[in-house]
Amino acid sequence: YSWLAKQKARFVVQSFRAVEQFLPTGRNSSQGIVEDQYARTQGWFIAQSAGNGGYDPVGSVTNEACPWSINAMCVGSHRVDGTVSCFSSWLNPGGNLLDKKNFPDTDREEPDILALGGNGVAKTYNGPTPACTSRASESVKVASSSSNTAFAESSGTSFSTPIVGASAALVHQYCAKLGVELDGLELRNTLMLTAVRNARDWNYSTLKPETDAFDGAGNLTLNAARAACDSFARVATGNGPAAVHGNGTADTSVPGEPLPPGDVVYPTTPPGVEPRNQGIDPGGPLSGISATAELKWQRKAGEHIRFVLSWNACADTTAAPNRVGVDLDVFLYSPTVGKYLYTSQSNDDNNEGFDVVVPPGWDGEFIAYVAHPDGAKGCKDSPMKERFTWSSYE
Repeated sequence: YSWLAKQKARFVVQSFRAVEQFLPTGRNSSQGIVEDQYARTQGWFIAQSAGNGGYDPVGSVTNEACPWSINAMCVGSHRVDGTVSCFSSWLNPGGNLLDKKNFPDTDREEPDILALGGNGVAKTYNGPTPACTSRASESVKVASSSSNTAFAESSGTSFSTPIVGASAALVHQYCAKLGVELDGLELRNTLMLTAVRNARDWNYSTLKPETDAFDGAGNLTLNAARAACDSFARVATGNGPAAVHGNGTADTSVPGEPLPPGDVVYPTTPPGVEPRNQGIDPGGPLSGISATAELKWQRKAGEHIRFVLSWNACADTTAAPNRVGVDLDVFLYSPTVGKYLYTSQSNDDNNEGFDVVVPPGWDGEFIAYVAHPDGAKGCKDSPMKERFTWSSYE
């Protein structure tokens, strides 16, 4: 990493198995600390392969996706038809992990995004994973070691991850030509905003892993990310909905405004699924960050609101294993109804967001509040002063 920093690297692609030497203390392994530190301090975009173990709740902990790093973009794999590859590892155990010492209960959702990686050998895993036994093996073309011009065929997240790393570089280059400079954190956020979901709406940070954890924010969609650059630069192209983005700071040294009181309802979530509850209730002892014009929408019933919030986790050992140290939450409020349509409140992630459909009777204005518990601490148990970035569609 120090050599890469000296070469002024901006984009890093990593692919290796989560073998035991990386796992003895969860994310507080040397690999996780160093990786998170460089992403946090150097502005790097790091793409990390999720792994090819699927998710087997009765198997090895090495099946978990990106267990030691949080600030890297965790990349899973999808097939040619866009569905999740059978082998693609994913993580949202919600208390199902066997290794409680090294991996305490967590609601992190990994991978963050999927890209084309084939399907590999058909295999059945325990748990609510995609059906694999009836799917044919698929491969992608990769460089061969036999010669400088030869290609081989293979599959795996080792091959989907470079696609995401290269795409991030292309998006950065394209945005820069339009006068919009995006660092690694903003690129991670933008790729998640513009990813395309498969069959489900994106109700992020849920307790039930089968709702989101297979594919995170969705499948990488480079054309949509390019269109987002056009929108960020206010270049009218007509290539899809207009996107907006911005940055903010969560600062506990400045008194925040309490969130408006109102019940939280989840009319668009699957039965029995609610966002992770941190004991934060609207109108309670909470510091809110004032909404800006870009965090407000006018929507009618049946229309979507998609929003992504990202920040970098602490890169030190003061946070418990798999804990981000700094935690922010998003509340989607309807002044018209006087209630909250959705809240994204994971404890252990550094991405929050949602893609919800406005239900009947909720026409009108919506406001996204970014919030944190009153008096929350930042890295190294210091007062929180944390930069975050967000993006959405107008």
